[in-house]
Amino acid sequence: MTALDGTSPRNHRISAADLRTRLIDASGEIAVLDLREESRFGGGHLLSASSAPLSRIEVLIVQLVPRLTTPIVIYDDGDGLCSRGRDVLNRLGYDDVAELDGGVSGWVAAGHELFDGLNIPGKALGAFAHRDLAIPEISPDDLAARLDHGDDIAVLDCRPFPEYQQGTVPGAINCPGAELVRSAAELAQRETLVVTCAGRSRGLIGAQTLIDAGFSARVLALENGTMGWQVSGRNREVGADRSGSDTSLAASTPGKIARARSIRTQCNLDLADADSVAVFCTETTRTTYIFDIRNRPQFEAGHIAGARHVAGGQLLHTIDMHAATRGARLVVSDDDGVRATYVALWLKRLGWKDVYIAPIAGSTHHLETGPEQSRMLPAAGDVPLIAPAALNMLLASDRAAIIDLATSRHYRQGHIPGAWFVKRSHLHAALGTLEAYETVVLTSEDGVLAAYAARDNAATSTDLQVLGGGTAAWKEAGLNLATDVDRLFDAPDDVHLKPSEQPPGPERDQAMQAYLGGLEDLLEKVLRDGSLRLAHAPLGQGSGLK
Repeated sequence: MTALDGTSPRNHRISAADLRTRLIDASGEIAVLDLREESRFGGGHLLSASSAPLSRIEVLIVQLVPRLTTPIVIYDDGDGLCSRGRDVLNRLGYDDVAELDGGVSGWVAAGHELFDGLNIPGKALGAFAHRDLAIPEISPDDLAARLDHGDDIAVLDCRPFPEYQQGTVPGAINCPGAELVRSAAELAQRETLVVTCAGRSRGLIGAQTLIDAGFSARVLALENGTMGWQVSGRNREVGADRSGSDTSLAASTPGKIARARSIRTQCNLDLADADSVAVFCTETTRTTYIFDIRNRPQFEAGHIAGARHVAGGQLLHTIDMHAATRGARLVVSDDDGVRATYVALWLKRLGWKDVYIAPIAGSTHHLETGPEQSRMLPAAGDVPLIAPAALNMLLASDRAAIIDLATSRHYRQGHIPGAWFVKRSHLHAALGTLEAYETVVLTSEDGVLAAYAARDNAATSTDLQVLGGGTAAWKEAGLNLATDVDRLFDAPDDVHLKPSEQPPGPERDQAMQAYLGGLEDLLEKVLRDGSLRLAHAPLGQGSGLK
């Protein structure tokens, strides 16, 4: 097989010992990709790996590994995924792909660690910071008692707004991620600020962020977060709608700007303007990821060309889902450098060495407005498309079947009425059971994955079409979505469900207990693995800020 540039791909194998040496040595760039479904990834994976299921790899790889010449290591568990995955990556132009000898089993046999769950680097960062920086905590019992007593306390939930609305500590105010440092002035005046998240990690990081920013209030993290509150026998508030951050486009206060400048000096954090970032992106031997960590309205008002929108706290928590290339350059962008400074500081603590802060204030070149512009995906080829309105009429006539290739998580959140949930790996079998229909239409979140699947099944005798723009276009057309789960061609076991995603009941309570218990020993396990270079980065606090 020949890569897009006409060269022959360098496909080879790598032993567990050699991969571990490469990861510990941390010289140069490398990406490690787990080709199994997310559910199996969550059941045990290499700490350095990013989840890149073979069933979705075409739509994930461009964001995870944007540079085609990046050395990539792929692995499976002896189920043949690597052979097919290597062919797909070669076809897309990736020319340095190695397969881990023995896959997951070989890694374990060599005496190395596996990690359960998702987003382990972000969780390890919270645990490390808690121990390294002595981040103060408050138990659910103590918080409840102080709230009942009427103490001057504000509880800040640092999760994204939709997650906050699913259930939070009663009375908590939403202030997601890096927005904490732009907390409204009246919150900064409170005697005590308690930061919470779902479990523990984001709350610890959020509390330390306020401490780093020099807030004069006493700052604490809620021990075990909202899950800990619930496990202690207390009710959550569902559907809360309180915001505590300054979401306007106004600049930060002079005090906050000065504090951020001081942190950059103490921690050797470098600034880069939009022109410099544009030069970074022309380099062919280095990978540069650009993340804009502001809220969405600010991002759409103007951002560096090519930037991806990932809100600050979520970038830290889910960095493995956004940047698979270890040793890459990270650019963190905002308006005036304040929020980006704190996110960059945490990325340094997480072990990323080459981190830049890129404020857009004063920039006139290399900026875009509007929603994020996806990087060009490799062409799926010519596939027949159908518009939402036409599909709606076709479904009403009962002459067509609709197959949804989205993850089961997205399918549960909303799908086209009557759509079958099908895993891409089982699409051929599903088409065989629906051959009585004149037409079968494929959809996915945005239609891109459906187009790749249609290309792969072009030889079928079925009239196979793709919904242009996918389920998102259907929704934008004002058409209804369903949330029933009675049309499952496959078991919805492709994703790793968080405790909060599980239905209420004893099993969810047990999942919460297991999740919180698993955090206790995580740091020691991460340190034994040795491939995540968590860094000590204390700060002098300086004067309090308002």
